Amino acid sequence: MYYAAILILPLPLAATREDTSRHMPRLMTIMAFIVALLLIAGSIPALAQGTTQAKLIVSAQAGYGDAGAYLMGEWLPVRVTLANPPGGASRRVTVRVATGSTGQGTLGTYQQEVDLPAQSRKEVTLYTYSSEFTHKFRVELYEGGTLLEYADATADPYEPPAGMIVAVASSDASLMNSLKGEQLGHVVLPLAVRGYGYTGQLPVPSTTIAHISLADLPALSQALDSLGAIVIDDADSSTLSTEQRESIEGWVARGGLLLVTYRAGGADTLAGLDSLVPINVSSSRTVPSLASLADLAASPLTTTGSITIGNATVKSDALFSSSTRVLAMQDGVPLVAVRDVGQGRVVYMGASPALPPLKGWDGLPALEKRIFSEHALRVSYGADLRVSNTSVPFGGYGAAVFQTYGGMFELPGLELPNVWLVGGFLLVYILIVGPLNFIILRRMRRTELAWFTIPGLVLLFSVIAYLLALGSKGGDLVTIRVNAINTTEGISVATLEQHVGVFSPLRSTYRFTLDANSAVTEMNPYGYYQARTSSGAPVSSGAGTTTIDNVNIDTWGLRAFVAEHTAVLDAPLQADLHLGNNTIVGKVKNRTTGPLQDVALVRGDAVQYIGYIAPGEEADVRLPVQNGVFNNSSPEQLLPMPAGVANPQNGYMYGQAGQVNGTAQREYDRKVNALSVALYPLMIGEAPTDLNVILLAWGPTPAARFSVDGKSNLSQDQDVNVWASTVHVVASVSDQVSLDADKVPYGVYVPGNSPSVLPMGSGSPLVFTTVSGQVQPGIPQPVPTATSNGVVSGLSLAPYIEFRYRLPSGIQPQSLYLNYSTSDPPPPGPGSPLDVQAYNVRTGAWDRIATIGSVSAKLQQAIPNPALYVGAAGDVTVRLSSPDGSVTGINGSFRLALNSTR
Repeated sequence: MYYAAILILPLPLAATREDTSRHMPRLMTIMAFIVALLLIAGSIPALAQGTTQAKLIVSAQAGYGDAGAYLMGEWLPVRVTLANPPGGASRRVTVRVATGSTGQGTLGTYQQEVDLPAQSRKEVTLYTYSSEFTHKFRVELYEGGTLLEYADATADPYEPPAGMIVAVASSDASLMNSLKGEQLGHVVLPLAVRGYGYTGQLPVPSTTIAHISLADLPALSQALDSLGAIVIDDADSSTLSTEQRESIEGWVARGGLLLVTYRAGGADTLAGLDSLVPINVSSSRTVPSLASLADLAASPLTTTGSITIGNATVKSDALFSSSTRVLAMQDGVPLVAVRDVGQGRVVYMGASPALPPLKGWDGLPALEKRIFSEHALRVSYGADLRVSNTSVPFGGYGAAVFQTYGGMFELPGLELPNVWLVGGFLLVYILIVGPLNFIILRRMRRTELAWFTIPGLVLLFSVIAYLLALGSKGGDLVTIRVNAINTTEGISVATLEQHVGVFSPLRSTYRFTLDANSAVTEMNPYGYYQARTSSGAPVSSGAGTTTIDNVNIDTWGLRAFVAEHTAVLDAPLQADLHLGNNTIVGKVKNRTTGPLQDVALVRGDAVQYIGYIAPGEEADVRLPVQNGVFNNSSPEQLLPMPAGVANPQNGYMYGQAGQVNGTAQREYDRKVNALSVALYPLMIGEAPTDLNVILLAWGPTPAARFSVDGKSNLSQDQDVNVWASTVHVVASVSDQVSLDADKVPYGVYVPGNSPSVLPMGSGSPLVFTTVSGQVQPGIPQPVPTATSNGVVSGLSLAPYIEFRYRLPSGIQPQSLYLNYSTSDPPPPGPGSPLDVQAYNVRTGAWDRIATIGSVSAKLQQAIPNPALYVGAAGDVTVRLSSPDGSVTGINGSFRLALNSTR
């Protein structure tokens, strides 16, 4: 084509000078047209090549398992696969998913930038949440601002806290499927709900099984909060990345249950989880039976020949031994061991339920329910924040221990202007612009000047109005950070809830950065509920950094966010706590280089306020053992109120007390809100069932914190940092150790009822309702009901009732007394003898220690050789059963006394 154009160009030269001069304009036009056509034709192949470039391929999978199970309000992973097929050019793209799906639309986006070389395939994980029954999440792929492709990820939502999703990583695709729809664990209520007089029926847990691979476990710990439990069987945990392991550690500490099994000749389930699993397994060995598992489940197990189990021992390290309970052992080898980690648990099983003789055993569901019985189902802080006022069965108050009227981000600029100031300003403006201006000009006989004085006065008052607003609302860029850090004894991973609020004096756009991979939720200026803005800020995460882009803040407005993530951090307080005479004693030490403020200890309704501890210094602890529910009527017990500050729970904003516009009041409100965030995952509206103590301190800022890009010198930069951790109480031979019967905490496990675990504390009597006749399969058992005084009634004795007492770790008791008493008159019943058995931690057998021959009886039974029945973690387990298998009605209480007859 180009050569043809060259040949055509000389044609005009052959014409005569006369013809050329006469027809030159027309010839030039024709030539230009021909050249243009030829150039366009020559570019067609290049255009065709561009339009036929291979399209990018995107696919997505949300949640867990094939159905994409997740809990509403909790973060969930969205695993995205991107492919750049052969023939495509290298490209930089942005993959994005909407977050916060609600009935009012999405609230933001979570995104990552990805480099896709030619002919490549990459997998990335995004995170999202929904507060509604969302069944589909759309993943979009952008290049610049152009939408290239999209894919829909299907999902299956469940309501918290009753939705129990168990993720199973196993070579057996049917493992634990028999538990689908069953009731595992028990629902616990937030403390704030109990404080507001919740009297409704607790929701009944229902289990969903999601089969996964270990690669499906996300690196962001909060995305695991949709899972109640993770089961790893015949899956190599050494393939887990460091980020995945830390993610699991943080999830367990917040309340997750991790179950790992041993399978001879199978994949190593323990290698990658050494920091969590309480057992060392050197090899395998054979045993003649699994009678201890049959006893644990109260179901016969017939075996033929020898059975291969893991040759296991409990780790000797004090951090493991003091928190590990062996529930079943065979020939001196632990078969089921449970380690308490923060609010969660790690369970080891020495025989795989996917293999005979456990597979197909009728008692396997009962055994699994027994293992899961202590698992507490609750709504996480983040989920409560996001789903409040929606569909949580008892939600609506927000994630708070102290229900305050003061907000986390209270500032003068966010308040409504003073009514008298506005009214006075308008009155003066009207008088001067109107009558006074007219009177003065009329006396001057220059009324025509009104054309100039009125605009001048309007301009003057506009300036005055701006200056008044600037004085009341402020002209500074203000950043407020409120950080709650929860550490766990025995692991190095802490959970952080980092809040940031930015107040802008001018309408502007900002960018926030946090040096950690986080899940970010926007809050409203008061620090609770999700903000429903029309311009959700996109969140980008990856490579250890999270950014919130395009944060548009109006003049004298505030935008607030909370970032949830984990980090390797140590608690600022080091504690050495042990038991004295009905009192927890010891010391706490400040191991940081800075001072700690408002240090306090909490257990049940007992609080010890210590206050200031200088760097490296210690403080004495003397905390009485009390088993009541924490009293959250006033934060003053943990945070003494400065002069002129009112209790923010008393409704001072309505003029009942205090002054809402004081700087000290705002700072106090902010700290109370931070305290609620820190305590929320550690407290429930029930009596404690162990001797763990919560430590609180106000101290250092974590290394990773929010920054406002381009604003290194902020006019006002405020930080609030509260640290919370839970520590064990141990035994000390140097002190007199004793606990009266009403001081020893315990819980009750009732296999024949739902819920399966009843946290009783120590002082509540236990009532057994008469139910005559043999319990038949398929016949519903009585459901326990709790009354306001803590009495629980309607408990079935089939096959047994189990009392789980907790003493300090490492205790060597001189005496244990089991106190049983009935009230008059006793309820009618068959009156058959009842066996009282205790679990022998040395032999793994259940030893009979007493027999109750009548429903009307009183018993103070000294347990012989008490050291045989106390585990390293201070656990004592006693069973009450009926030898003939009948259901017996009694009315009484069972309490344990340590080195005391009271």
